[in-house]
Amino acid sequence: MKRQSGFDPITLEIYRALYTSVAEEMGIALRRTSFSPNIKERRDYSCAVFDTEGRVIAQGDHMPVHLGSMPMAVRAALQKVTFSPGDTVALNDPFAGGTHLPDVTLVAGVFGEKAESRRQKAEGRRRKADSSEPKAGSTGRKAADEQGSSSAYCPLPSAFSSPRPLFYVANRAHHADIGGGAPGSMGMAADIYGEGVRIPPLRLISKGKLNEEVFDLLLANVRAAEERRADFEAQLGSLKTGEARLREIIERSGAREAAAYAGHLIEYAARIMRRTIAHIPDGVYEAEDWLDDDGVTDEEIRLRVRVTIKGERARVDFSGSHAQVRGPVNAVEAITTAAVTYVFRCLVGADDVPASAGLMQPIEVIAPPGTIVNALHPAPVAGGNVETSQRIVDVLFKALARALPHQIPAASQGTMNNLTIGGVNPHTQQEFAYYETMAGGMGARPSLDGISAVH
Repeated sequence: MKRQSGFDPITLEIYRALYTSVAEEMGIALRRTSFSPNIKERRDYSCAVFDTEGRVIAQGDHMPVHLGSMPMAVRAALQKVTFSPGDTVALNDPFAGGTHLPDVTLVAGVFGEKAESRRQKAEGRRRKADSSEPKAGSTGRKAADEQGSSSAYCPLPSAFSSPRPLFYVANRAHHADIGGGAPGSMGMAADIYGEGVRIPPLRLISKGKLNEEVFDLLLANVRAAEERRADFEAQLGSLKTGEARLREIIERSGAREAAAYAGHLIEYAARIMRRTIAHIPDGVYEAEDWLDDDGVTDEEIRLRVRVTIKGERARVDFSGSHAQVRGPVNAVEAITTAAVTYVFRCLVGADDVPASAGLMQPIEVIAPPGTIVNALHPAPVAGGNVETSQRIVDVLFKALARALPHQIPAASQGTMNNLTIGGVNPHTQQEFAYYETMAGGMGARPSLDGISAVH
């Protein structure tokens, strides 16, 4: 039974599960085929599915700081590159939707099948059904229908003709080294140039062919290049998995319905978030927190937030936060947006809410340019993703605790405790680079203890 909203709620839940399963399977493929412990064991990666406009419609249960910021990277890719079938775009630029340089995002388009190919398939299925149908009774028709429905899993055609992708798939993985002055690319650089290789949105694969010159240039500037090559190949394979699964959905349900329900998922998530915000008492809630220093000077770095709740909308304003600093603890806008997304997603609570662009529709984020929460080029940003992001979350929870004292947890460890090591093995003369984060405590909850040893 359809509601006034124009969609069937049962079908909506099926599509939510379908799109989420695509992102989850992409993550499984990436983890199982990657080489480095950082991706395979630490699981420092994320995968997501986007609609034709570049709006996120589903995410895997992966890294919040990746997932909340990846939509900005996908938008940057769409603004810079016109996707053709077989294209894959790579980027890691923190000033174009990235977080810090080790987090490399790959984006690929999923195109629709040629209409002629669809007609030929349909005619083939009808002929097969007619040849197998008995002269009387309906048993043969049922069998033919079942055979037709299984055609969604037939080999995918090689020719596509949609003017633009129906969907996009993207993943982001933290590479244990991306160049720069220090192993692990997390050193005390004075600017972004010292932190590693900065990749603007560019075609790593063009119409199905690897851009070997670009790939060679990238690998020539990172430590343990063969490990990086293997992890990039795992990311590319993960995108192929996502493309294949989305094409199965398109073939089974049709592009029109698949796209329509992607839009419904975004609208549904927006309604849920508006309802969540409406349960927060109207008012203005403020909080401050500090980083001890930036590693260069002893000056404390202030984070200030002002949350305004009015009806079904929220404004999160970081005006008054410290100006961007010389040390590498600056957060770019994508990180701040990801932190806000994570906090408000926690307020929703339910696990079956579509993790889509709709969650942020009722929320306005103000992060003044040139501050610690929206650093501008060429600021060093390696630690903003792993240190400052944690404090942004804590200061936002602190502000909301004034409105929801029985719902908000206490502050957590406020750091990722990063460790990077690298060099040359004297026995094998092979380069190595390793990155690790140490688990810490989560703040106590209103009715439960906190959780120990979590990231």
